[in-house]
Amino acid sequence: GARGAWPEHEFQGAVYIYELDGDTWTQRQTLTNRGAEEDDEFGGYAVRVQGDRMVINASGDRSERSDWMAYAFERTAAGVWRQSARLLPNPTDHALQYASRMTLHGDLVLLSAADEPRLPSFTPLGAAYLFDLACYECPDLDADDHLTVFDYLEFLRAFEAGEAIADFDNDGALTVADFLAFQNAFAVGCP
Repeated sequence: GARGAWPEHEFQGAVYIYELDGDTWTQRQTLTNRGAEEDDEFGGYAVRVQGDRMVINASGDRSERSDWMAYAFERTAAGVWRQSARLLPNPTDHALQYASRMTLHGDLVLLSAADEPRLPSFTPLGAAYLFDLACYECPDLDADDHLTVFDYLEFLRAFEAGEAIADFDNDGALTVADFLAFQNAFAVGCP
């Protein structure tokens, strides 16, 4: 993780994927969060990988629910990592230092919110959030936390451009099956 990287915006952050090829480490992919903005600090304090799943902290990315953010990625059959979910907490007030610590076990990811206040006293007791990544195939491709026609348009653009984000059936090829998988994911919605 490189939280100060500037792929498109200042301090947007990035995570670099390297693969050992003989005696040499070769960079294979640069990951950024969809909808990235300046000062997101993606890859900031925590990156966890287990098998074909990865969870990445963005220590500058804020939402209405938290002051930090977490993103789930999965590796496709072609070996390409793609974002599968933005993991939003459901705090009683506001999750502070959300996803500053995390652990993966199979499909489960446990994320901390170290200083989350508890009502009514606002005492920072902290919290933990458990997500089942097997439930996530969220088609919120424009990363605005809503499923709209713009997600369909982003899917079409990515499909036409041959981008791995459109490989919704995870077979390493872009076919009509990806359209069906995207439609099914859209119908289910985002947990």
